[in-house]
Amino acid sequence: MIVNIAFLRGINVGGQKSIKMDRLKGVLNATGLCDVQTYIQSGNVLFKSNEEEATLQITIRQAIETAFGFSVPVMIRTAPDDPQISIFRG
Repeated sequence: MIVNIAFLRGINVGGQKSIKMDRLKGVLNATGLCDVQTYIQSGNVLFKSNEEEATLQITIRQAIETAFGFSVPVMIRTAPDDPQISIFRG
């Protein structure tokens, strides 16, 4: 599976669009993403999936809107083959 990074824009900033990372992790695990990990309260999420970027963006955005009641822009990047993030590779 491919390691991806999702960047969620505009959450947990100035008390607006607050999302607890443990709840976000559960919501994203429920969508079928694998090995979901969040980074502090930043809205950055690492996960594994073989889905296309566009599909992942829609899936994550819809899951957040359903679970938390608001929509946020989602940017997906494939994790580079970098030793600094090797801890996220299974």
